[in-house]
Amino acid sequence: MSESPNLDVLTIVQHFKDRFGASVYEFRGETSLILQADQIVPACQALRDEFNFELLTEETAVDYWPELAPRFHVVYRLRSLKHNLIIGLRVPLDGNSPVMPTLTGVYANANW
Repeated sequence: MSESPNLDVLTIVQHFKDRFGASVYEFRGETSLILQADQIVPACQALRDEFNFELLTEETAVDYWPELAPRFHVVYRLRSLKHNLIIGLRVPLDGNSPVMPTLTGVYANANW
């Protein structure tokens, strides 16, 4: 994708819907892409390499039991200093022993 000087979150959202089958979650004015676990590494590589999201600023998990299924969500926030943008990523996971691929090959600080 060619880089746009006026990159915005809506452009990224549309690209990730088309390319990764992402859906969108919005809460209190912040946008997150919902991705499947097997898409998180290539999606983060695309955000870093194609859209200049050079920083992983947050990584956490939420347990929504019993209100929501899948009950676990792994949540990331990425920042682009170049474009002054923040985007969230969420990966819903089922089960008592959920498994996720690591992002340490994309963002070294994911190894905390």
